[in-house]
Amino acid sequence: MGEASQQPREQLQPLIEQEHSTNAFYSNLKDTDEIRLLYLEPKTSGEIINCALKHARLSNLPKYEALSYMWGPKDVRTEHSISIDNSNFCVRENLWLALQHLRLETETRVLWIDAICVNQHETQERNHQVSQMGIIFKQAVMVIVWLGDADDTSALAFRFI
Repeated sequence: MGEASQQPREQLQPLIEQEHSTNAFYSNLKDTDEIRLLYLEPKTSGEIINCALKHARLSNLPKYEALSYMWGPKDVRTEHSISIDNSNFCVRENLWLALQHLRLETETRVLWIDAICVNQHETQERNHQVSQMGIIFKQAVMVIVWLGDADDTSALAFRFI
């Protein structure tokens, strides 16, 4: 019983740790037009995705790209850890794949990604940021749509576009 009952707990441990530290991870947004932007560091020799999270005011017209994507299922077995400000942060597989593909070779990329830039555990903030999403996407330099990794049907899908 010991081996089998401990396996799920081990798989859940990173999420449990993140759950308890999430509110400490985010600093409060002070202004009504304030958002967080993710600074995605360039590719390195490893697979670790390194980022920084910084505040910006929409009224200052910051330059960033907004990512639109499908969150995907919440499954502990397919979640991945990224590094934000030298702290581990768990993301779902589809977002991890998007970040892998979006990293530039030599430059930092500035992104707004709802799952990371909005404290999803703070209801008031989440509701306010959702109400701002129209402005956030409108002011983005570019909106990136991530449909997922290519598969056997991808070429066929693009023929219809």
